Amino acid sequence: MSSVLTRKAKVLFLSVGNFLTTISSLLLTIALTRIFTIGQYADYKQTLLVFLIFSPILLFGLDKSIYYFFVKKETNRRNDYLNIQLFLLFVNIVYVLFFVFGGDTFFSIQFNNPKLKELLLLYSVISLFEIPTKLITPVLVITEKVKKLTLFNIFYKLLYFIVSVSLAYLYRDVKMVLISQVLLAIVAAAVSQTLIFKELAFLQKFKFDLSIIKKYLWIGIPLSAATILGFLGKNIDKALISRYLTKEEFAFYVNGAIEVPLIASITGAIMTILLGDFAILYTKKNYGEIFRLWSKSIKITSSILILMMFGLLLNAETLITLMYGEAYIESTKPFVIYLLLIPTRAMIFSNLITITSQTKYILYGSFFYLIFNVVFSVVLIKTMGFVGPAVATVISTYLLNMYFSIVIKKHYEVSFFKVFNFFI
Repeated sequence: MSSVLTRKAKVLFLSVGNFLTTISSLLLTIALTRIFTIGQYADYKQTLLVFLIFSPILLFGLDKSIYYFFVKKETNRRNDYLNIQLFLLFVNIVYVLFFVFGGDTFFSIQFNNPKLKELLLLYSVISLFEIPTKLITPVLVITEKVKKLTLFNIFYKLLYFIVSVSLAYLYRDVKMVLISQVLLAIVAAAVSQTLIFKELAFLQKFKFDLSIIKKYLWIGIPLSAATILGFLGKNIDKALISRYLTKEEFAFYVNGAIEVPLIASITGAIMTILLGDFAILYTKKNYGEIFRLWSKSIKITSSILILMMFGLLLNAETLITLMYGEAYIESTKPFVIYLLLIPTRAMIFSNLITITSQTKYILYGSFFYLIFNVVFSVVLIKTMGFVGPAVATVISTYLLNMYFSIVIKKHYEVSFFKVFNFFI
């Protein structure tokens, strides 16, 4: 019983930390829309968008493979960690060189924004210093230091918020804010490295070994492929808006095409707790109990989320104006459309597939989701303007969930009634 409570406590810490960091990001967005002009804000968000698109790709899933290897007794954790870090440093140097030798010009042309040329080159160096902050999560989770991880994330995001808003207010210059974020990343890297080394056994002699990198990549790339495709699918709409429309329309869209932070915290925490129970029940082939728990949990979350959705729909324009001001009233349009995603967040179908080890279906789904989202977005941009990609995202998400439900129905040999009976 105590182990279950311990697991729940870990989930609670991580959920609270994730929720607070998400809220800080939202507050930063609200502050910057009030301080910057619409054009300046678009410059800032497009710079971050390019980095966000590349960010998961540059990790090669090595953060995920740490979970697999660091639990093994024979693993020399510090030596492996240093090998991973050196490899990622090389990868990120190549990434920076890409912008040095023309990547900045490429994106500034694609996004119809000459200002990006200077900003992207400046901000690209942040990737060199974010390696430890990206690897600290798996290391501290494996070493049972979840509380320390949560506190680190909260303090880092709080400092990030304070410094960014302060410099934006004082200088009214996007470049100064980006420089401050790079400097903060250097500080965070030093702290992350210190916390990581405290948890990894002292190393007498470091040995660089490509075979270590290969074995981590062998596990990491397949594990992260679906995550990368899913991440690209969720951000491709913003890239397409930048490509085909003005940066002002991009600013309106990016502020409206958001999901309520509390929703992910609620569903994520519940499903993370249940995932362990699902896995145990699956090994016993107790499918009936799996779907009983599935139905019960989603009846609770869906009742909360549906009420939340209708409340937000009725007050969408007021909420957008309150957060961003009258200048961003157009953001209400994509925001209302994104609210239609709320019912799908009550059911994380991929969890029922994950426990079967048939994760290839999640990869297939992520791939098709990306393709559908791109095709629908391009078509709808031309007919509906900047709200088109929001509609495309909603359609693609419902199609993805329908695909996952079909996979679940076939694998567990149950009816659709069993999969969806939480609505009754």
